[in-house]
Amino acid sequence: MDLTTGYRDLNVYESHRAGLHNHTFKGGVPTATPAVAMSVFRLCDISIVAITEHDRRIHTSRDITDGIVPWEDEHWEHEYDNTLLLPGYEASFPDDHVNILGVHYLDVAEEPCTRYGTVYGEPGDAGYVRNLQDRGAFVVLNHPAKWNDEPEHVLEDESLRRIDGIEIYNGNRCTAIDRGLATPLWDACLSAGERYWGLANSDNHRYDFTRTARPTNGWNVVWVSELTQDALFEALEAGRFYATNGLEVDDISVRNETIWIEAVDAKRITFIGDGGSLLEEVAGPSASYAPTGEEGYVRIEVEGDGKPHPDSAVPLQAWLQPIFVD
Repeated sequence: MDLTTGYRDLNVYESHRAGLHNHTFKGGVPTATPAVAMSVFRLCDISIVAITEHDRRIHTSRDITDGIVPWEDEHWEHEYDNTLLLPGYEASFPDDHVNILGVHYLDVAEEPCTRYGTVYGEPGDAGYVRNLQDRGAFVVLNHPAKWNDEPEHVLEDESLRRIDGIEIYNGNRCTAIDRGLATPLWDACLSAGERYWGLANSDNHRYDFTRTARPTNGWNVVWVSELTQDALFEALEAGRFYATNGLEVDDISVRNETIWIEAVDAKRITFIGDGGSLLEEVAGPSASYAPTGEEGYVRIEVEGDGKPHPDSAVPLQAWLQPIFVD
């Protein structure tokens, strides 16, 4: 039996918090420059930040008009050490929003690619995601809980099914479980054979800590060899991270074909397998699970006391990446 996982030998890497879905506009009004946004997140001990403005808010000619992002190169410059500020954008597909991490929309629009029968500037076309991944982008389906009961929307779409990850938790929509939590969709896709990673993000717009979508309502803990975009994407592609809305994990390891986890603030640890089936549930801050070889995959949910925000319908949780059982 082989366990495919990114959680081996984590002690040789450094861990960082990463907020990978953030905006600097709300309702067409700027709320922060990218550099100011970085400073806010840095104060919250989140050292990796992606600015992912909606593509419809970014004018390809760089004209500054109402509702259009005016940021130039100097607005991205900051003096914080040991941080990573990533370009990106939120692409508007016909029925979805998709985060394109590591690539700026202006560069995409100015340098189109037709290798796979489309151009970068046409989200939803068959080759759109593949073109961007060839350019080095990491692609995530944003806040897709509306498809929890219709996974075929993703699985039968030639472009969507090529995504790298699913935003399983969205802090901007956490006031309703059926809007903020997409774990049923995740399980359906994993059970269909797709190897998608799960992400949690605040979807922050206003940098207002009284709101549910505050910067600290959803992030990812990632283990990287160094703080560069290449190292980050290598870790993301390997699944060497976990998603959280505030509850953090103290130890994860896979040894002797057994999965071990400890989270001192956890009240319950749940192991989930193929089809979203419950494999085991343990009360308390630590647990282990030895796969039998029949699970297909094993993923772990950790739950603590309280909520990430008083108005949240989703409890305080962390979600580990699936460990594939071959």
